[in-house]
Amino acid sequence: MRKGFTLVELLVVISIVALLVGLVLPILGSARESAVRVQCQSNLRTLHQTLVVYANDEDGSVPLGYRSGRVQWNNMVYSAFISEFVLFGKLERAGLLESPEAYYCPAETASDQSYNKDLWPVSGVSNVQGGYGSYPFVDWEGEADPPEVNGGYPNLNEMLPGQVLLADGVGQPARLDSRHVDGVHVLYADSGVQWVERGRFDTELAVCVTNSAAFNPEQLAIWAELGER
Repeated sequence: MRKGFTLVELLVVISIVALLVGLVLPILGSARESAVRVQCQSNLRTLHQTLVVYANDEDGSVPLGYRSGRVQWNNMVYSAFISEFVLFGKLERAGLLESPEAYYCPAETASDQSYNKDLWPVSGVSNVQGGYGSYPFVDWEGEADPPEVNGGYPNLNEMLPGQVLLADGVGQPARLDSRHVDGVHVLYADSGVQWVERGRFDTELAVCVTNSAAFNPEQLAIWAELGER
């Protein structure tokens, strides 16, 4: 006579399945995170190539820096306040980046730092932010171009290979918490991309609780740390 599972046998099977699921899920999560990091690195290298092409057309100039006296405000594409494309928006206007997704980290969960297809092409009625932040080369103030009195556009051809260009957002702790959490990817002038652990700059980052020029010293210290390869 054929028997079915006993209650004990069923509980054993359920326990084994639960154990296997517990073992597999972390592996799947780790594999997904690895894939996302690879894509993030690829995005930064794509942006480097774009900057190189832009520099070739503009005697070495690249549209990097920050705005309105705040080092944290370093990832704008379009400013609705002045109705102008700024920073990374100059690359978009030059038609050098066919895939806007490359502006954004694929791990990002914050809506204002993520790719939004409804804002591309830029509508011109709202601010648009990119996903990566620029090294604080020069203050663009509130202008469509960096003022010459501030040094004008930084020149890619004059930079050392280890000069930082871009990184995952380090403006506030929330920028990391909504992305890779435990560190950032950093792009250098020689096209190299390096992972920098959060612990190396978290003390300074923790102070930056709002977007304010008062935290410029901490932000400059963070960027200096990102430059240590």
